Amino acid sequence: MVLWDERLTTVAAERVLMESGVRREHRKESVDQIAAAMILQGYLDRMAMEQKKEETAGDMPESGE
Repeated sequence: MVLWDERLTTVAAERVLMESGVRREHRKESVDQIAAAMILQGYLDRMAMEQKKEETAGDMPESGE
């Protein structure tokens, strides 16, 4: 299980929609979908970064060799 902080994603999604010129009455239709996509992308980015760290650590010789 992975805990993920999603507190600011709705605010960020609102900001993206405003900057994209989406009218206020249409933002409500999309804000949860945009926020969910941001949460998922953040999770996938973190997993990719951790995998890259593990691969890099595996390439490094152990100290004392």
